[in-house]
Amino acid sequence: MAWGRNMADSPESFTPTEVAKRRNVDIRIVLAAIASGQLTAINWASPGSTRPRWRITAQALADYEAARSSRPQIQIQRQRRQRHDTRVLQFV
Repeated sequence: MAWGRNMADSPESFTPTEVAKRRNVDIRIVLAAIASGQLTAINWASPGSTRPRWRITAQALADYEAARSSRPQIQIQRQRRQRHDTRVLQFV
């Protein structure tokens, strides 16, 4: 796909407002994730612009969610204690 206005408006990218509405969170949480680098976003603003126009790709959103999802805990198998038969004498 060519870089330009079509890429910024494609359904594969979202604005921070759209992400916030979809995830039912405040926009400030999305912007903070972008500012901290946890959520990758592209600034589509003009070079001389002072206000950013962030776009978040579907892949970046999926990566962010995967990093924040709970992972299954590793099951540790416990070793059972061996019961000593009281009828058998063990010599050491």
